[in-house]
Amino acid sequence: MKTKLNALIINSLNYGFLIVVLALFLFPIFWMFLTSIKHPVDAFAMPPIWVFKPTWENYILTFLHKEYYRYLWNSLVVTTISIVIATFISALAAYGTARYRFIGRTQVLLGLLIFYTIPGIAYAIPLFLLYSRLGLLDTALGLILVFTALTIPFATWVLHGYFVSIPPDLEEAAMVDGCSRLAALFRVTLPLAAPGVAATAVLTFIATWNSFLYPAILAGSKYKTLPVAVAAFITDTRIEWGQAAAVASAIILPVLALTVAAQKFIILGLTSGALKE
Repeated sequence: MKTKLNALIINSLNYGFLIVVLALFLFPIFWMFLTSIKHPVDAFAMPPIWVFKPTWENYILTFLHKEYYRYLWNSLVVTTISIVIATFISALAAYGTARYRFIGRTQVLLGLLIFYTIPGIAYAIPLFLLYSRLGLLDTALGLILVFTALTIPFATWVLHGYFVSIPPDLEEAAMVDGCSRLAALFRVTLPLAAPGVAATAVLTFIATWNSFLYPAILAGSKYKTLPVAVAAFITDTRIEWGQAAAVASAIILPVLALTVAAQKFIILGLTSGALKE
């Protein structure tokens, strides 16, 4: 009886801690949504007003503006193409590091992690100078290239763990039946690693979709993405907090819908690659 009581207390404390942490993480999103449905007077009121008459004017101004849909299309195209290419290349690279032993293999994997220790702003100026000489500034190709390059290291490192957890005997059995190494990869290994690939794609999609630094530097008015569009509400005279919050809320919706739709793959993927070599 005492053991059950102790377990109940521990579980209650754990759930209470998780609820507090979840509330801390969700409160900024909740506050952003409240700001998006407030009148400017209410948004700047001090102390903050919790009971007010909501308005949907900010969302109406956002969704009726044709520029919003252009920015949305830019974000969708650039992010989707980048993730598809990066996931495909990362899957091949991760398969190679998981199945083949070669000199410098460990160093290559560690190098992928070192890549993320360098601040992103350190790449910004060299990329801007390089893109200006190659004529890639304010182009979809330029954003796709940079997002693909930035996504591959993380995706390769994560997918490496999934491929390591899949027994190579399954591929050898497929090759005995006549499959080539590449055919065994696409017919046996990739279907088994599908949850991990899907989870990696979703996580990289979220990071790319929310990226602000590189689109702000490398894209102009033609291929501006949604996160950069939020900064357009900061003018010389005022900041349109309501419309900025409305656009920011709209940015969250595709990510939220994708996460809910793929939550089964995300949970399965995050747990299936936990085996070590």
